[in-house]
Amino acid sequence: MLPQEIKHLIQRYKDKPLESVVFKKFPENVDVPLLLQQLEGRRFIANKMPSWNTFIDELVFPSHLAFQQASSEQTARYKASLLQIESLVDLTGGMGIDSYFFSQRVKKLVYIEQQSNLCSIASHNFNVLGAQNIDVINTQAEVYSNTMPMVDCVYIDPARRNITGAKVVLLEDCSPNVEAILPHILTKTRYVLLKLSPMFDIEMAVRSLPNIKEIHIVAVDNDCKELLVVLDVLHSLPSCTYHCINIAENNQNQQHSYTNELVQGVHIHYTSQLSTYVYEPNVTILKAGCFSSIATAFCVEKLHPNSHLFTSNQLHIDFPGRIFEVIEVVEFNKIAIKTLLTPIKKANVTVRNFPLRVDEFRKKTQLKEGGDTYIFATTVANNKKVCIICRKINQK
Repeated sequence: MLPQEIKHLIQRYKDKPLESVVFKKFPENVDVPLLLQQLEGRRFIANKMPSWNTFIDELVFPSHLAFQQASSEQTARYKASLLQIESLVDLTGGMGIDSYFFSQRVKKLVYIEQQSNLCSIASHNFNVLGAQNIDVINTQAEVYSNTMPMVDCVYIDPARRNITGAKVVLLEDCSPNVEAILPHILTKTRYVLLKLSPMFDIEMAVRSLPNIKEIHIVAVDNDCKELLVVLDVLHSLPSCTYHCINIAENNQNQQHSYTNELVQGVHIHYTSQLSTYVYEPNVTILKAGCFSSIATAFCVEKLHPNSHLFTSNQLHIDFPGRIFEVIEVVEFNKIAIKTLLTPIKKANVTVRNFPLRVDEFRKKTQLKEGGDTYIFATTVANNKKVCIICRKINQK
């Protein structure tokens, strides 16, 4: 699919820094943007798609924008594991990463993409990867959804940028317009799996979408990546199950699940007294805001409504976040800074519900970054500002 000359140049420069290739002079007949596109694609695959590395010399890569919008292998595998189905339509095919991993779980998959060049690239790559159960169709999602046959699941990952390139938030501003096409799609499938931006408001999704059965907040190494919504036409109850999943490179995945019914009316107990351990929820818990569920599930107390830190005398090694053993707690004042913090030369500092930023705190305390000591500068239930000096617990 690539010109032979481009293939030769790829082999020559594949291990060179991309910046050195950008400023190099090539003969006029060399498609330099295409060369750079392929070199950048190889780096993307090496970092985010390790299972494709075996085929890297045969794969063709699209533009930089397609990389930005593509799933990583970790999140694509997770999505593909969610439903036990036989057929799926991917209405927003793009680079084809999600389609490929879905195809490993279903008998039949239809890939829909409105850009013809992406269709050509995806078709080529599917053949290279041996995914023979994927039909590639070059059309708009709106057009195909009007005439598509019955299918077990429809997957939609709408583009979240408008024609000017600006990010959009509302579902009706995405492409395709999910709210416009969804009613008809729900007559042709049982499940709809919708991928939204991690910045999307969860409560807005609950209010605006029908038949929500599950919501998955997905992070990789504590970096929130995707918000997944599973619609099931047979699910008409107001109850919804939330899954907070943090995928870690060391396979120490953290997961917490709960239903909206279980947390209704649950009251959190706040405390000003630190116990033996401090618990810092991971980013998926913070995104979900499921603090009452966490407090109930792990029997922990919250330090303050806005501090989002918990404490307990009991060690809960499977807590979805980081765990610290408390060494000392001091009020944040001049005396404490001079007598207790001065001997500490460096520490890892986190501020939560505190009047100073991390850089301001470091300047005030003269603390350097790093070391084995951790300090949480925060506010507790009686509104006192404190510094929690602690050490990190290994959760492996």
